Amino acid sequence: MQIKEDSLLHWWELPSECPIKIEEEYLKGIINRTDNYYIKKRVLESLKNKKKCLKNKTFERILKYLKIKLDKAEDKITHIKSHNKPIRVKFPIKESYLHIQILAHTMFDGTKEKRACLRYKVRNDIPTKELFKELLIKCFGKNCYGHTDNCYFLYKSFSELLAKHYKITDFNSKRTYLSKKMLNLAKAPEFRRAILRAAFIDEGYSRHNTTSKNHEKFRLTLVSSIKNKRLAKQLVYLTNLENYTTSMYSCRNDSEHTIAILTKSKRDFYNDIIKCLPNNHRKKIEAENALNSTGLVRNY
Repeated sequence: MQIKEDSLLHWWELPSECPIKIEEEYLKGIINRTDNYYIKKRVLESLKNKKKCLKNKTFERILKYLKIKLDKAEDKITHIKSHNKPIRVKFPIKESYLHIQILAHTMFDGTKEKRACLRYKVRNDIPTKELFKELLIKCFGKNCYGHTDNCYFLYKSFSELLAKHYKITDFNSKRTYLSKKMLNLAKAPEFRRAILRAAFIDEGYSRHNTTSKNHEKFRLTLVSSIKNKRLAKQLVYLTNLENYTTSMYSCRNDSEHTIAILTKSKRDFYNDIIKCLPNNHRKKIEAENALNSTGLVRNY
């Protein structure tokens, strides 16, 4: 089946200054096709120094000068260089719900400054750290990220690629929102569930309420007290696509917003969103403990 062009991430979506490594034989072929001094100089420098890469914008200019379509050279790029590391890549990259979950985690519990790395801030929650790390590795390999004690970050070139392709311009939790492209992709279950899963992990909770009866002993929220009404409404839209029954309410003069998953949909939400989390993940353990408290665990 042919993949639609806009469902692929391409090398020319990388930052213009991103160093890229191109197959040696292909570069030699470029030299033979032109007498242009500038092109020959740049290509020869790259050939003589194995560690030297062409900048993304330079390679793009060379191809346009030679009237070579950008996609025709796509499979000739072998590595990009980020944080002084050569990282093997294979373009084009197919869109993935994993990309969407990385972006969603950064929107809910992370940050990204202009022309900088996606950073996901987690302090003491080791299973969540490991989950985010695995997302990064599955998408871009084991050399694509760095970390500190409190945060994992995706290297700049890949961060810029994701943000540009999926059209997210602001990651401030009070202002960010799902782009039209993300909402369009979210029509597919695996994409919208990736967003909902990130929201629940970062902003939601399960709670055993001993003062209530039956199902209401299980208090389940998708997000709790987030300060972004537009994003909250977008999440309600995604829950509607899943046919979940929810209730969104606001407090503190409409500045904080919570989305509760109601009794009718708790089982489906658990099965679709929570069940696939690692067994040692706190949010999964809390949800299952709350389920046990209902006395109706066999239904989940």
